[in-house]
Amino acid sequence: MILVPNALFVGIDVSSDSCEIAFVDDQGKQLGRSFSVSNDLDGACKVGEMVCLSAEAQEGSEVRIGLESTSVYGWHLRDFLFDLDSLRKYSTLVYEINPSMVASFKKSYSHKPKTDSLDAFAIAQRVRFGGLRPYSKTQMTTAPLQQLTRLRLHLVQTLTAERNRALSLTLQNVDFLRSQVKKADALIARELEAFPQTLTTVPGLGPVLVAGIVSEVGDVFRFKDDGALAQFSGLTWTKYQSGDFEAEEHSLTKTGNRYLRYYLVEAANSLRVHNEEYKRFYQRKYQEVPKHQHKRALVLTARKLVRLVFSMLRKGQIYRPEVMKQTV
Repeated sequence: MILVPNALFVGIDVSSDSCEIAFVDDQGKQLGRSFSVSNDLDGACKVGEMVCLSAEAQEGSEVRIGLESTSVYGWHLRDFLFDLDSLRKYSTLVYEINPSMVASFKKSYSHKPKTDSLDAFAIAQRVRFGGLRPYSKTQMTTAPLQQLTRLRLHLVQTLTAERNRALSLTLQNVDFLRSQVKKADALIARELEAFPQTLTTVPGLGPVLVAGIVSEVGDVFRFKDDGALAQFSGLTWTKYQSGDFEAEEHSLTKTGNRYLRYYLVEAANSLRVHNEEYKRFYQRKYQEVPKHQHKRALVLTARKLVRLVFSMLRKGQIYRPEVMKQTV
């Protein structure tokens, strides 16, 4: 744990209608009781006001605010607090925390009274313990594109479900969803033009896949290496070993960003068809095992793609296979 003297730690438990707020000092002591505000502009202003008042009372110079990563429910509050002028004098950092991390962390505080918000308190404590990546201006810039690509994924999933129903009454729904996906594709391609990136030079990576990857990665410089990016996307594997025995098969951790993982795997599936380098890699991995060949080869291809994405987004290089083999 990295100690931040006189800092104020704020935990925000976000739901569709309300937000529960808890304040914790640098020693882990809760400051007063948690309180609730509405999940709207008035509630966001109230949170900002209360954070400033508490920071002033603590005579602190730094504020650390944590929210669970809840997709549509919390992004407006996150951006509001990130850009709030009155908080800038406190050297404020905002963090988005994976819900599974919060769920595991709050087990340590099962003794907390049920009248208080355990989630908000646990989020504040998790921020106090450190080791988190703060939300950045780059992520704020890519947020609209992220919302578009996530909407497209929702449309695709709904379309798949309608196709699986195989009922004549759903044919109209299928046609409508197809038209919506097509419109989303065109809008995503247009919005992507505003972002400097070279991933579209990779054979097999179209604008929709690239937009999904770019928007979910956000600021690539917040990741120290491609391993950290792979962990963020959930493209890492569990390891089971007991004594001299080690399992031959390992499952994906799947604890990271599921949207980024989806677009990386979809991109890998496209690369195995349209890109000679990745086609050879996929086929080699496919032939290594007697079962689950496609699934295993596909996620390993996605993991290989992570290294390329990390390198190209950081360096801005045009894709050239002979050069990439030396730098990735």
